Amino acid sequence: MLFQEKTFVLGVGSQKTGTTWLHKYLSSRGDIYMPARKELHYFDAKYRPDMCGAARRERLAEWSVSGHACGTGDVHEDEAYREFFRRRVPDEIHLFGEITPTYALIGEAGYRKIRDLFRNVRVIFMMRDPVERFCSQTRMFRNKKIAKSKPRLQIDKLASHKRFLELSRYERTIRALEAVFEGRELAYLFYESLFREETIRRLCAFLCIDYRPAEFDSLVNFGGERDAIPPLIEDKLLRKFEPTYQFCREKFGDCVPREWRDARTL
Repeated sequence: MLFQEKTFVLGVGSQKTGTTWLHKYLSSRGDIYMPARKELHYFDAKYRPDMCGAARRERLAEWSVSGHACGTGDVHEDEAYREFFRRRVPDEIHLFGEITPTYALIGEAGYRKIRDLFRNVRVIFMMRDPVERFCSQTRMFRNKKIAKSKPRLQIDKLASHKRFLELSRYERTIRALEAVFEGRELAYLFYESLFREETIRRLCAFLCIDYRPAEFDSLVNFGGERDAIPPLIEDKLLRKFEPTYQFCREKFGDCVPREWRDARTL
């Protein structure tokens, strides 16, 4: 099969929704090429540099240098990204891709670039109760700071963190995705129902691959110490994410997991 006829599988997030586990499952199958490095951070560094740290911006510079070496002119970075896969995907493998959770933030322009780069695309967007996802990410961020011997950060100090908030506003990502991709190219998964056989069967059908059992015994990147969310902070976050809860319930109906909070009770 020619490279341009293969299907690009893109995981666009969001963080703390099971993306590392999904990468491990897809990588272990043998019929999908996924880089050993889960997150390539190409599109977020390019389309949301305001949300990226210095290391990710340096990563984009690496793509630029690589692209110049290929002699591809104004589109050298994009060609370098595509060439990264072209050189690595075995001839017999029909599916390839990557998962970078912060691609949930790249907007319509970023998704249109992906549409331009690859003829066949399948996009997976994973969600989790917005408040729970936000709190899980703040725990991870806090624990990394502790590991570096920095002062402990309480969740109330992070409740206005722009990137953390945006990653829980799924309606923005979904609207941008649906402005670019057709319904058959999109799969929406929920963290709360991810670790079930029926979900993996549905995912395999979406990717047009044979079902293979997944290991549900161990989860990765659990998120650290699960201290209770102070009621005042939980109420504050529920109010912030009320449009997201409403949007998801209107769009997905009974598919929204019962574990999700109900902002309508405020």
